[in-house]
Amino acid sequence: MLPPGVPSAARLGALAFGLALVWLSRSLARRRRHAWLLALALVALTAAAHLAKGLDGEEAIVSLLLLVALLRYRRRFDVPGDPAAVKPLRAVALALASLGGFLVLYELHRLAAPEDVEDLVSVTAGLLALVSLYLWLRPWSERVRTSVAEHRHARALVERYGRDSLAFFTLRHDKSYFFSPSGRAFLAYRVVAGSALISGDPVGDSLRCADRGRRPG
Repeated sequence: MLPPGVPSAARLGALAFGLALVWLSRSLARRRRHAWLLALALVALTAAAHLAKGLDGEEAIVSLLLLVALLRYRRRFDVPGDPAAVKPLRAVALALASLGGFLVLYELHRLAAPEDVEDLVSVTAGLLALVSLYLWLRPWSERVRTSVAEHRHARALVERYGRDSLAFFTLRHDKSYFFSPSGRAFLAYRVVAGSALISGDPVGDSLRCADRGRRPG
């Protein structure tokens, strides 16, 4: 019922989708939302590939069960992606769409172009696809945006309450600050690979360090 070559392509597709899911498992274990969305598409494509390569119903059913499990536990994948990656991702997607349109026209109409152009465009599209995957799965990153007022306030707290030998290092310019509501205690942190690494103990009034914090202003 299928055109010649489709079952063989489906076999290769099922293998590729399975390897992609193995590669994606690390991001899924970290509960990243974008990885979950990509896993949904890969599992659905895997089920379709199992059916196309020879009506392998058992394998397709297993894939569909995995799809149901991903949907059932969708709320656990709540780690967002990096908002700063949205604009470059759009640019890469536009470039990929342009290259894809060129390849379709080249195959349909055999445009007057050198023979190596198709290979060059295909390799470029593959590299852009890898870049888009990196941008899509990139963890949250945060630039240090500490204001002068915040840094002065943190320095005043360190001079008054900084009895720890590590307290002075909270004043490094690569740190962000998380202040208590009273403004009498703070944490210094830096975002690395999507996680906030706290630099030393809280600095400030010991009675205020347990307050629920906020960034002033």
